[in-house]
Amino acid sequence: MDQQLVKTIIGKVAEIHNIKLEENDPALFLVTANEVIIESFLQNMEKHENDFLVGLDTKLDVFKKELISLSEDNQREKDKIIELVSELKKLEDRLDILSNTIQQKLIITQAPQQQAQNDNNMKIIQNNIAIGIICCVCMLGGIIIGAIIL
Repeated sequence: MDQQLVKTIIGKVAEIHNIKLEENDPALFLVTANEVIIESFLQNMEKHENDFLVGLDTKLDVFKKELISLSEDNQREKDKIIELVSELKKLEDRLDILSNTIQQKLIITQAPQQQAQNDNNMKIIQNNIAIGIICCVCMLGGIIIGAIIL
């Protein structure tokens, strides 16, 4: 992980949550794990997108060649044009589905990270509350003991 990124994260956590992390803190594992997961996801999606675009370009080249060779006078050739346009529409629909899938997977990928962060924040808050309660009980005990002794 980039040292500048680590320093930025440590500074932001200290600023927002008043928690001092060290550079070797296990909490930073989540950042690295998230980076790896997101990078892998993006590479996978980019490969699928590139494969799809190559296939689309190939189909379009075939369609262009077929359209050029068609004669307007032949009904069979006109039907082929209609069929090719229909296939183009199907490819466009598949592209829309792929785009929506990519967006959904990105949202799904980010949701667990946000939930883990929220869970971690909740644990920190609970720990701070517990420490506060213990301090109050100790202080009250000290006051009672002081009152008894005096």
